Amino acid sequence: MKYLFLFFTFLSQAQITISFSDIQYNESRLSVQKKLNAIANDVSVVYITTPNFLMAQNKEEHLIASKVDFDNGTLDKVVFTFSDDRLSYVQAKGDIVKAITPTHKK
Repeated sequence: MKYLFLFFTFLSQAQITISFSDIQYNESRLSVQKKLNAIANDVSVVYITTPNFLMAQNKEEHLIASKVDFDNGTLDKVVFTFSDDRLSYVQAKGDIVKAITPTHKK
């Protein structure tokens, strides 16, 4: 099961790189938080005392961003999970297809 999760995480990395422009996997929490402050209505940090996320060995943190603006729309909420101070997982809620899909003109 662990390897299946990792497989899907790595599969989604290419899409998220395009979606969140300059936010990259393995980036630090402070770096991502700074970038989110420019495009989100609110950003909060959740510290987990005992890591339980699969990829976290010593430290687990989450950034929760509300109303994240993109050129094509807004996501209601995006959660960025950090394992040992490296971005390792992203979960979004809202009209993700509209918000991150570039508009194509014919």
